[in-house]
Amino acid sequence: LLIFNHSAKGYVLRGQGQYLPPGTTQAKLLEAQSHIRNARSELQELEARLWSEPRKLDLTAHALKRYMREESFTDWLDTLPFPLASILWTYHTAGDDQKRRYEHLMHFFEALAQFMATILLSTIERDESLFAKEKEKLVPTLREQRLTIERATFGTWKCIFEQLAKTVRSMYALPDTRSSIEQLVRCHEESVIRMLTSSELVAVIQRCTGLRNTWIGHAGVVGDRQAAEWHRVLQDELSKVRDAFGTAWDSYNLVLPGKSVFSGGTYRYTLLRVMGRCAPFEQFEVRLAEPLEHGYLHLLGDDEQTALRLMPLVRVMPSPVSAENACYFYNRQQTDGVRFVSYHFEQEADIVNQFPDTLAAISALDGEHIKPTTEGS
Repeated sequence: LLIFNHSAKGYVLRGQGQYLPPGTTQAKLLEAQSHIRNARSELQELEARLWSEPRKLDLTAHALKRYMREESFTDWLDTLPFPLASILWTYHTAGDDQKRRYEHLMHFFEALAQFMATILLSTIERDESLFAKEKEKLVPTLREQRLTIERATFGTWKCIFEQLAKTVRSMYALPDTRSSIEQLVRCHEESVIRMLTSSELVAVIQRCTGLRNTWIGHAGVVGDRQAAEWHRVLQDELSKVRDAFGTAWDSYNLVLPGKSVFSGGTYRYTLLRVMGRCAPFEQFEVRLAEPLEHGYLHLLGDDEQTALRLMPLVRVMPSPVSAENACYFYNRQQTDGVRFVSYHFEQEADIVNQFPDTLAAISALDGEHIKPTTEGS
C-alpha cells in the first residue's frame, strides 16, 4: 500500500519504510540509469576489443582515455556522422521544453532509419544481381504495407533497413560470402559491419516506428507530463543506439571529396571529414586506388584504399539562401521536383529541386521509370 508522506514529499510503502520519490525525481533516476547502462556497455565494448583486436590497441586506448575524461554527450556527438550528430545537437540545445526535445529525438530516429537504410542500399547496389534479388523481395513487401519510395515515410526506411540488415548480416556470417560483403561495404573492420547490420539497431527503429504511430493517434493536446514521459522513453532508446554504435564510427568516416591529383597510379585527395555536430569540417589528405564522385557523400574506412559512395538520398550541401552547410534527407517526389527535408536546419527546413540523380535512384528502387519534372522550385 502506497501512502503519501508530506514531510518526505513522496510515497512510502507501508510497513517497509521505503519512499518512492516524486515523479520528476523518478524521471531523473531513470535518466541516470540509462547513462549508467550506456557507460557499462561502452566499457564492455572496449574490454572485448582490447583482446579481440590487439592491432587496434592505439584506437582502443584513445577511446578509453576519452571515457576516462568523462566523455560528455557532446563529445559523443563529435564521433558521429554529421547527418545524425546535427540532429542530436539540435535536440541537446532545445532547453527544457520537453515537447520539443521528444520531437527532435523522434526526428533523429526517423533520420537514423533512413541513413542506415541508405548505407545498406548503397552497399548492395554495387552488386547488380544482389540488388535485383533484394529489390524483388522489397518492392512487394512495401506494397503490402502500403509504403512507397516515391513518398517515403519512417515506415518505408524501417522496412528497407530491417530487410537489408538481415541479408547482409547473414551473408557476412558465411565464410563463402564474408569477403564479398567486405568488398561491397568497402571496409574490412568487423565492428563496423556488425554495427551497420546490428539487430539491436533494427529493434530500436522498429520500436520507435511503433511509438510514433501510437503517439500520432494520441487524442488531445500533449501536456508537459506526457511529453516528459515520451522524452524519457526515447532517451532510453537513444542509449541503446549508443550501445549498438560502440566505437565503430571511429573507423568509418563520412567524407566529401575535394581537390584531387592522380599520380603514380593513385589518387591523392583532400577530403572533408563530415563528422561531428557542426561545420566547418576538418580537411585531411589521403591516397586512394579509385576516384570519388564529386558532390557525393562517401564512407571511408581506416587504412582502406576505396570508399563507399552513398546513394543521393542524403545530402550535405549549402542551403539556397544562407549558404551554410546543412544536411537534407530525401522525403518525396512531388509535381515541382524532389523534396528534401532537414531535421536540424530550421532556417530552411526543406528544399525542392530537380535532383535528377535522386530521381534515378528512386526509379531504380521502385522498379518503375520516374520522369523528372520540368518545373523548377
